[in-house]
Amino acid sequence: MEGPVTRRDLLLAFAALAPALHARAAGPAGAPGLKPGDRVPPLHITALDGLPRKLDWPAGKSTVVMFFLPSCSVCHTMFPRWNQAFARKPASLEAVGVALEMEPPGFFDAYSIRFPVFRGPGVAPADVDQRRAFNEGFKVRQVPTTLRVGPGGVVEECHVGPLDLMKLGEVFRA
Repeated sequence: MEGPVTRRDLLLAFAALAPALHARAAGPAGAPGLKPGDRVPPLHITALDGLPRKLDWPAGKSTVVMFFLPSCSVCHTMFPRWNQAFARKPASLEAVGVALEMEPPGFFDAYSIRFPVFRGPGVAPADVDQRRAFNEGFKVRQVPTTLRVGPGGVVEECHVGPLDLMKLGEVFRA
């Protein structure tokens, strides 16, 4: 005979669902995302020191942007891969990580993240218009998302989910 649902039962059920919830935390599943040829606006981000930055898409350079949640276990598996790809990237390629939520103290040191990391709009205090532009322009619906943006903000590639080192090598090409 089954008894009433306990608090422990609810916590265990939530723990089982947590990875799926984190993977979709950036937005609704099934919502249209970016595809090659789409244009994205300049990215208004905040450096870890709290200073606002604006990432433009310079002529003659592509930029790889790695969107993640510090609480996402799938994203954690990508950090060593992104580090390796970043270490091998050509000088003609820029690469940055964008955390879409506040990280716990010591997080970036614990994961030995070697690429530049910023906080996305809405994580640190940001202008409402910048948050709206980010949501409308980047359409990040799931994490991790690895985006390659060419000069003028033209999307060259958009990959949702984990990537193996071979695919990352293609994304981080010259």
